[in-house]
Amino acid sequence: MADANHAAGTRTADVLTTDVLIVGGGPAGASAAISLRQNSSFDVTLVDKAEFPRDKACGDGLSPGIVHLARELGVETLFENYPLCDSYTIVGPDSTTVSGTIGAVVSATGTTAPGGYVIPREIFDAALLARSEECGAKVLTGHSFKSLLQDDEGVTTTVAASQKDELLIRSRVVLGTDGANSRVRSALGVPATPKKRTGIAMRAYAEFAPHSKHDMNRLWIVFHRDLLPAYAWLFPFANSHTAGNNDSEGVAQMANIGVGCLVKDRETSRAWFLQQLENFARQLEQHGIYFSSISSEKTYLLPHGGKLPKLAHNRTALIGDAASMINPLSGEGIYYGMSAGHMLAQIFFAENTYSSHNEQAALKKWEDSVRQRFAKHLRHNYIGHRLMRHPKWANTLTQTIAADPKVADKAIDLMLKEGTLNFASFARVLRKLFRTSNK
Repeated sequence: MADANHAAGTRTADVLTTDVLIVGGGPAGASAAISLRQNSSFDVTLVDKAEFPRDKACGDGLSPGIVHLARELGVETLFENYPLCDSYTIVGPDSTTVSGTIGAVVSATGTTAPGGYVIPREIFDAALLARSEECGAKVLTGHSFKSLLQDDEGVTTTVAASQKDELLIRSRVVLGTDGANSRVRSALGVPATPKKRTGIAMRAYAEFAPHSKHDMNRLWIVFHRDLLPAYAWLFPFANSHTAGNNDSEGVAQMANIGVGCLVKDRETSRAWFLQQLENFARQLEQHGIYFSSISSEKTYLLPHGGKLPKLAHNRTALIGDAASMINPLSGEGIYYGMSAGHMLAQIFFAENTYSSHNEQAALKKWEDSVRQRFAKHLRHNYIGHRLMRHPKWANTLTQTIAADPKVADKAIDLMLKEGTLNFASFARVLRKLFRTSNK
């Protein structure tokens, strides 16, 4: 990545001037940077405390919507080295098992993303960030956010490569895309997401054993009584960077495996998570799936979007995990952050913000658009999340999904796309619950 001296748009002494400063180089920030550079004349500077590539704890699953948007942003070749994940198996607390296909996403322009992929965030994030540089964004890695000061003309932000090497950045707008523990969010005085709406998960990387009977195109989601309303997962991927002994071509067949729970409901010590991972691995053996090794265990927070905070502030905005844009039921957040960043750039372009300097009005319109597009969807996922807290409801839901393909399709649309609940599907679940209660 470019260093500070080469990345400056306009620099005087220790002050760098740019149009848009993006704090956080993950998918939300990089997507916003790419979209702003593709659609407008904005000078964009992006800062991140880490050096890329860097490991990022996550499930690594990329839904069809993410795949479609990533291709629009110019990283389509990234998917060529990974198997398409277009099928799923869901297991309920009572071991009810249902399998099906994820289905494609068709965009407004008619392009199709036929399924999802699993790509480690270390690779996916670095590809998006490199693409933002290709589009002309100035990237400063190894720079931590310290503070910001807003006024009527812009924002002065302090970042630092070390305690003694501070840099002031003057911008028209600041986008806070710095993740679940967002320091920009804290600087704006926005309270953290309450524990009752915050999940915590542990991710690990596992290599399949040579005798494992796994499907590299299948995602596993397992709802266990001890984890409700969250779940355990297995998301497979082929890893040429860590070649193992289970593939003749030197490509390791790997999986991102993990377990999640609500922060307020369960013990969240490392020992507890490791035990849950071991229990999950033993459960998968009943399905013929075996691992030769499990490593790189790491925990992370998931502040979900059952209720979004204020997104647009005075010349600043919160996007992605920093704005709790995480699906309460699936735990997926990449899609919402990337989409929101892309939407902001489109609105800035449509409103001619570069020339008219109407940043505040454009930010307000962007927040309204994000809420109109996602608020109902996230709220309905929160309803599903609340129902899945109770084992009886969790069993009924998975039993209904197993028995009714229409409900199964709605559940996948709800968790992995932009679906919402409808009365017909909910009525089917209620009928199943009533019949079960009367047996």
